[in-house]
Amino acid sequence: MENNQIIELLRELANQMGIAVDWTSENIRPYIIDIMGRLARYEIFTSVIWILFFVIVILIASKLIRMSYKRFKDEEDYIWDEELFIPIAIGLSIVILFSSFCIIAQCYDIGEAIYTPELLLIEQLKSLSK
Repeated sequence: MENNQIIELLRELANQMGIAVDWTSENIRPYIIDIMGRLARYEIFTSVIWILFFVIVILIASKLIRMSYKRFKDEEDYIWDEELFIPIAIGLSIVILFSSFCIIAQCYDIGEAIYTPELLLIEQLKSLSK
């Protein structure tokens, strides 16, 4: 079913561009399989890069929270840290939570790319045909 959807989307895209192409299964199937593999690898690669980025963001935010807490705890007479510790901790906790959700979303994208690469191609073709 997905192959037919892909061929229909490619036909529609070619018609929009004014290109006449023979879309028989023998001609297009190997090309579609190649594109799906490339698109899946690209999606996995970009998802891994995003996961690494968000892990670094979490590590930096955690370190900043620890540094802020240590300074807040050690310097009792320094009022400026008292006023800023809670907003800094809340803000950085929100950053950590957001980064965690983004990591989960990227893991989902990796699973989607591995198990259903044809859906990635269909989404790309739909975005091009609009």
